[in-house]
Amino acid sequence: MDMSNIAHRLEAKFGLGDRPTVRRKLYRRLEREVEAHGEVAYECVAIAAADAETADKPGRYFSKAVTSRLRERGLLEGGGVL
Repeated sequence: MDMSNIAHRLEAKFGLGDRPTVRRKLYRRLEREVEAHGEVAYECVAIAAADAETADKPGRYFSKAVTSRLRERGLLEGGGVL
């Protein structure tokens, strides 16, 4: 499993949407979380990305799903999207 360049791969997969600065920050934050927490965080990102592929708005779905999954695992604290 290749855990490098997460931010770049997510941007290529989901784009930047209507709020490019926010989405780019999210992708970079996720990359840092994967670097810090390893496979546990990577698994959350991968599952959320796979689930988002069939959503009406994949980028938005991914943002909410990955945040929720990381919080469930205790990797993120606080409210709102990353």
